[in-house]
Amino acid sequence: RGFASRFMAEMQITAQLDHPHIVPIYGLEVAPDGSVAYAMKLVSGKEYGDVLEAAKALAESGQPLTGEHSLEARLEYFVKVCDAVAFAHDRGIVHRDLKPSNIMIGEHNEVYVMDWGIARMMGDAGSAQDTGLELYDPKGEPTRKDRTRVGQMLGTPMYMSPEQANALNDQLDGRSDLYTLGLILQEAVTLLPAVGGTTMVEVLTNAQAAKREPGKPIAGSLPRELEAIIAQATAKDPSHCYPGAKELAADVRAFLRNEETTAAPDSFVVRIGRWISKHRVHTMAIMLGLLLAGAGGAIGLLIRSSAIRQEQYAAELKRQEMQTRSALSAQTLDNELQRYESALGKLVGAAQIVLSHADQSEAPVYFVADF
Repeated sequence: RGFASRFMAEMQITAQLDHPHIVPIYGLEVAPDGSVAYAMKLVSGKEYGDVLEAAKALAESGQPLTGEHSLEARLEYFVKVCDAVAFAHDRGIVHRDLKPSNIMIGEHNEVYVMDWGIARMMGDAGSAQDTGLELYDPKGEPTRKDRTRVGQMLGTPMYMSPEQANALNDQLDGRSDLYTLGLILQEAVTLLPAVGGTTMVEVLTNAQAAKREPGKPIAGSLPRELEAIIAQATAKDPSHCYPGAKELAADVRAFLRNEETTAAPDSFVVRIGRWISKHRVHTMAIMLGLLLAGAGGAIGLLIRSSAIRQEQYAAELKRQEMQTRSALSAQTLDNELQRYESALGKLVGAAQIVLSHADQSEAPVYFVADF
């Protein structure tokens, strides 16, 4: 009876969620023996978990991650899951069993959130949906840590929110799914499980304490924006988490567009660097303009420097010309003075000769007054 009621609940809930990323229900069938079944869209593709496992294998072997295995593609799938979960939350439904194996990727990259078997209405309206049986494996042990547990504790241990792990089903709301989305996001980025543990008890203990593994990717490094987004989505205190899956998806999309995220606001330097990376053409134009302006300034300085040197050269030529003329004038004057000196010398010599032959005793003496 418990399984039948859950089957009907899954069919009713899924039928209400008409969204591109939620598999539609086509109809309910009741067989003559009273058994029931419902028809849903056939999805051909692979699980999101298979995509992550393949990407992990490529990363571990050192091969490049391209196509659907690239970080961008993995995040594009993730934000579509957020869109579907946000749609369900807007209608008061919490999934409670989100995990990579419950997400299908179609042949044309369609994304579908599957398995709404333990989904419930938020609040008291969903209390009746929490009845069921605990599942055991053939050895009598509880199901594996990556399988859904049905009973008082509902969900998949590796992807449980602390509220789920502590069986606080009546307190579950959209923030529980949001925490799980944060765990899935960490796994999508790092390609490693977000919650560690070798046994189910360890995993549940870590889930109850909101203890995550270090976010270190197998290949590359964890961008600070994604690290902040994961931390906010998986905050132990629900009041510190994102308001909803829409806001979580918006931050991841902002990261994909190389824009500022609310989880990790940009510093001034990062904001400038982000603007440069997004406006390469404008940046090149500005840099070219600055280079041209710098080149123009340099050319102007060279021209001015050349003009100054020409002026200095002309002044130097003029000074040298003046020095040359002065030297020539001095030489001419010196020659003239030497000529006058030579003439005077000759005159003195001639006078001495005349005086030496004259009879000075008989010569009359003249004074100024005589003239």
